[in-house]
Amino acid sequence: MNYYQKSTRDVLDELSTSQDGGLSYDQAASRLRTFGSNILASKKKETLADIFLRQFKSPLIYILIFAAILVSFFGKAIDAIVIILVITINAVVGTIQEGKAKNSLEKLQSLTRHKALVRRDSEEILVSSEEVVPGDILIIHEGDRISADSRIIIAESLKVDESVLTGEAYAVEKTSGTQEKQNLTVGDQKNMLFTGTNVVSGYAEAVVVATGFNSELGKISKGLLETSNVPLPLAKKVTQLTHFVAKAAIGVSIFVLIVGFVRGMELSEILTSVIGLTVSIVPEGLPVAVTIVLAKGVWRMAKAKAIVRQMAAVEAMGNADTLLVDKTGTITTGKMVIRKILINEKAYEVTGEGYKPKGIVKEINQKDEHLLKKIMGLTYLSLKADVVKLDGRWKPTGDPTEVAVAVLARKVSLKKVVLEKEYKTIKVSPFDSKKRYIEAEFEKGEEIWKVYIGAPEFLSRDLKIDHNLSSNYHHLAQEGLRVIGVAIFGPKKKLFSYALLAIDEEIRKNVEKSIEEAKAADFKVAMITGDFEETAKTIAKKVGIFKDGDEVLTGKVIENLTMEQLREKVRNVTVFARISPVHKLKIVNALNKNGRITAMTGDGVNDGPALQAASLGIGLGSGTQVAKDASDIILTNDNFKTIVAAIAEGRAIYLTLKKVILYLFSTTVGEVLAITLSILIGLPLPLVAVQIIWLNFVTDGFFVVALAQDPPESGLMSKGELRSDALVDPEMVKRVILMSTTMILVTLPIFYVYQKSGIVEGRSMALLILAVTQWFNALNVRSKTKSVFQTPIFNNHYLTGTFVIVFILQFLALQTPVGNQLLHTSPLTLTDWAIAFLASTAVIITEEIRKLSSRSRTRN
Repeated sequence: MNYYQKSTRDVLDELSTSQDGGLSYDQAASRLRTFGSNILASKKKETLADIFLRQFKSPLIYILIFAAILVSFFGKAIDAIVIILVITINAVVGTIQEGKAKNSLEKLQSLTRHKALVRRDSEEILVSSEEVVPGDILIIHEGDRISADSRIIIAESLKVDESVLTGEAYAVEKTSGTQEKQNLTVGDQKNMLFTGTNVVSGYAEAVVVATGFNSELGKISKGLLETSNVPLPLAKKVTQLTHFVAKAAIGVSIFVLIVGFVRGMELSEILTSVIGLTVSIVPEGLPVAVTIVLAKGVWRMAKAKAIVRQMAAVEAMGNADTLLVDKTGTITTGKMVIRKILINEKAYEVTGEGYKPKGIVKEINQKDEHLLKKIMGLTYLSLKADVVKLDGRWKPTGDPTEVAVAVLARKVSLKKVVLEKEYKTIKVSPFDSKKRYIEAEFEKGEEIWKVYIGAPEFLSRDLKIDHNLSSNYHHLAQEGLRVIGVAIFGPKKKLFSYALLAIDEEIRKNVEKSIEEAKAADFKVAMITGDFEETAKTIAKKVGIFKDGDEVLTGKVIENLTMEQLREKVRNVTVFARISPVHKLKIVNALNKNGRITAMTGDGVNDGPALQAASLGIGLGSGTQVAKDASDIILTNDNFKTIVAAIAEGRAIYLTLKKVILYLFSTTVGEVLAITLSILIGLPLPLVAVQIIWLNFVTDGFFVVALAQDPPESGLMSKGELRSDALVDPEMVKRVILMSTTMILVTLPIFYVYQKSGIVEGRSMALLILAVTQWFNALNVRSKTKSVFQTPIFNNHYLTGTFVIVFILQFLALQTPVGNQLLHTSPLTLTDWAIAFLASTAVIITEEIRKLSSRSRTRN
């Protein structure tokens, strides 16, 4: 028999467990050893050897290997060894950096693995989902993800989204009753819960019957991964760039071959030229640079309380221009305090702060105080939430809104244990998201009391209560207060009384400043809330989101708009009020169709589709597991300031990557043009292959690592500063041409003069000048507009150290016998070094002129 055909008693007995006590800790440990961890299949973990071998799988590396074979064919064994050695060292560096990135990301991903609430030794404890075993008693609430296949013992208004297994979009109602039919499909097993499905609403207790590969999801989907492997971010763009470079190398080589044959050059000389060109055009440091920049940036984001789940999110962060943020938890702290009550058409203020049940209802008369206690007593009994004192502090348990009501009940000296003796509970239905209120029924002697708690306008409409309820509600809402209505029906089903409870939400510190920064950086910021539009607008005004001329759009209006109409409407909207999760998805889709790149926060079960539809889904750490799973980034502190900081970091990462690429390509193009022009005008090659390798690996390699560590510019930079979402944009191309042209104009004339005294001396001087111009270029690329004298080198210790290291290495390459032999160089005099340094400053001067012109245009 299947578990769905067995009674809960039989299932518990078969698994040697109990509903009230669960498994003992020893039983759980034993079963974990027997059944193994509760995980699905995962990809084979990549070893360091796998990562090392993958470093060679690049067309750029293939070109260098081909060059090494050719130079060895011409009898230059030392050159071939140097090239192969450089390739190997490059692979080792890449392996170390990628290995670090993987380890860091695995640590970060472990923070997002979900927990399961289980009962063991009669205690409810949180354990990792991987530690859940058959026989565990799962305690399940709305928003949870089911950790293992389980037989339901208790189900209260339980609905589950099983689309991951069945493909059906609607939620399935669940029950605890036994089903007698045989061979039921997963979708028809109403008393079972399955791994990977999500609880939409309600509460349940269930006994685990299968974990890991034995679960339904494990059986049908061994290839399913619970966590994605760490991909190289922007891999597609980097691959495209790599292929472009490889094609360029082939194209330039063919051009040089043709020129060589036309000029009647020796075949060996032509091939030597081709080897020099192909080596010069390959930016060996590019793959390592990408890994270093992104690993560093992602780890900085983690320190700033933003955990990156999907690495591709870095690109979305760099280019996002619209922020859709939930009010509660992001703009506000989520702590709610009842500030006013309205009873008998009279408003009273309530004192007290936070969750501490200390305070009074000011100036209330005796008659209204008695009535208030009657209303609050029945209301208190209708709620699951409360505050409890732990370690000397009052802490909430349950929904924050209900907690605020419970605190008020305690402030008027009510105790739930006393009330439970006075009233017998007949039924309590949890908050219904469609009706938008809680329903409860109590018995006191022969009297029946019915209680309704929720949205005042829905109570007024559904319960046919006097219109004053609605008008009073609007008056309080206009003050920026969140209002809850309570209606009590007494004997003979007559309205006994109603009250309005006005809640104030605590706004997070520094939110106004963060919103100001976001707007200054060309972000459109819009707030989404379920509150009434006047309440929402008031809070949005307080924090600077809403200003005169902006529009407010409600969920009711959205429901009646076509997508084309909504696209027009959302352009000027900064507050979305009375919004449900379904509306969020429509809003995101409308903004996407308007060409906006949207970042959206979410924490609820039904926020998943909208979070996935957004360019950047931001899950709140306090939210449901479903929302976290659908997000690209998870905020561990739910703070709007963290969102701004995360996007600033994303933009900084993207700009740093472009900065490194600009540096690599300015030096690469300079070398290519120097060799090509030398061939065209009949000069000997200014550099040989091994010297180019030295420049690309030693000089470029160290500076790439240093530039990757450059601290991001302070504050949230504007979208305009990114210029383009392409890795190489038109402005970068102009800067590459300017820098590389300057390098040629400096290098070739001096090479021409020095090679008359000997080709080795000429090449030594060319090598030094090209090296020094690259050092100076590292200073040039740190900012698009700021002078090198405005960007202090000492704020990047890696860069300072790199200048010292490359100078020493360059000195050894030119001034020592070993360096002379390996790199085919000869010693230079102090005067030669001075000439090289002086001439190389031209690359700074030309870039300073360009930056000055750029700043002037910006001012104008």
